[in-house]
Amino acid sequence: MNICLNKFNDDAFMDYYAIYLEEHGEESVFPAQLREKMARHAIDSEHSIVRGIWQTDTGDVLGYCEVNNADEPEWEIGIYILEQHRFQGVGKAAIPLFLDELADMGRHSFTARILPDNLASRKLFEGLGAKLKGTELLTGVISDELLESEVTSKKEGANPEDLVRLQALEDMILATKLEVCVYRIEWPPTK
Repeated sequence: MNICLNKFNDDAFMDYYAIYLEEHGEESVFPAQLREKMARHAIDSEHSIVRGIWQTDTGDVLGYCEVNNADEPEWEIGIYILEQHRFQGVGKAAIPLFLDELADMGRHSFTARILPDNLASRKLFEGLGAKLKGTELLTGVISDELLESEVTSKKEGANPEDLVRLQALEDMILATKLEVCVYRIEWPPTK
């Protein structure tokens, strides 16, 4: 697989945005302008390291690799491959390139959180030497009883459009509960 990793600059933002829309769904309760702002924030080099995966012979974008908390001591890596390019070795080729780049930055230890039923990603990371450390329950971004109470009260009697937005806020920020497998990977792998 002939691929290369590159930053998403302004010229390539729409390539990233197409991936973002596939990953997060074409339909959203959020307006298009806000979704674009969220996507731009996701690749902001102030707090993330995102590299697009391009097929070198065609120039097609295949997905991306990311560290989405580069401003934190613990770096978590992830990968997203466009659906039409999955199960073709893209991740197997891209993740080592990304880990090499991160190692050149002085980082050698990472976490990956993967849904239990995402067997392809689990196998990919295990094949690179990642060790399963256990599972954890991810919850909402914040835990705020006052905000949760306010959202609940606003939902009562809200018009249908506002109700959908309030439910999305509740699901995404307050009450998301998701079990994930937590992997630890050292790079380069120790023998």
